[in-house]
Amino acid sequence: MLEWLRPLVRWLTFRSITTSSMDAKTFERVLADTFDLVDQTLLTKAEEYAPKDRLYNFKLAGELRHEQPKEALAGMMVKHTVSIYDMIRDGVEHPLSQWDEKIIDHINYLILLRACVLEEYQQKANKSDADKEDHVHRPE
Repeated sequence: MLEWLRPLVRWLTFRSITTSSMDAKTFERVLADTFDLVDQTLLTKAEEYAPKDRLYNFKLAGELRHEQPKEALAGMMVKHTVSIYDMIRDGVEHPLSQWDEKIIDHINYLILLRACVLEEYQQKANKSDADKEDHVHRPE
């Protein structure tokens, strides 16, 4: 999406929500807008933090803390979880932009967690295949 259109689309999405119920069509707009924000944020952050390996920061943090990358990620994600709980409980009417930032960041951490889990499963499968291959070629 063209960058200059993004604020207009978000305003229209918000306007349609405030003037109608959360029917299927409105929810589809919210979902599309959310996916757009997630995509935009992940692409921007990738360029800034991890252009080659999207999980680099979690792997390095895990090494430094002697834990798995997904554990390091969970430690970083908890800050966002606490922040969202604070916003829910504090009784303050936060701007939509602040809600968007916190919610989108949390969704992104969950997507990155899924990537960590998938990579872990793939590495185990590769190791298992290599072990089987090694066993087959081992002389008796």
